[in-house]
Amino acid sequence: MLFAVLLPLLLSIEPHNKGDRVKADVRTRLAAHDEGRGRWRQLSHARQEAAGWRIDMHDLTNVEAVVATVVDLAADHHLKLMVGEGSARSKDPTLRPRVEAALRSAFPPSRIRHGRKSLSTIPDAAVQGGGSLKVPVMLMTLSLVFVALLLLR
Repeated sequence: MLFAVLLPLLLSIEPHNKGDRVKADVRTRLAAHDEGRGRWRQLSHARQEAAGWRIDMHDLTNVEAVVATVVDLAADHHLKLMVGEGSARSKDPTLRPRVEAALRSAFPPSRIRHGRKSLSTIPDAAVQGGGSLKVPVMLMTLSLVFVALLLLR
């Protein structure tokens, strides 16, 4: 019975540096596209936010390669790509259509969210539902049911 109570607690413990490893992984993947000083760099154009990552696509020459990297990251992370409004008077009016076309070729429309100045990708788990329900939570629920059955005997 003690095992049934302690099992979910032990399974829910995650390493304290897991977020650091994820951050390092994302930065390493994006670092391959650094264009040097005064141009696009992952240190100045990619930021971690509460919900995921915010990547500014301005000043980027190889847009398609970065979007290909983003496609790999989007399975696990919410990504917000800052592309501007795409109007004729903007600095790069072709940026938004290029990024949008690349995202549409990689994702179904249900995984792309259109903002006024951004395009966002939604992780697989959020679209399929139940993505936030982790295995430890399910095991905790099962163990609580098990404990309740033992107490009702």
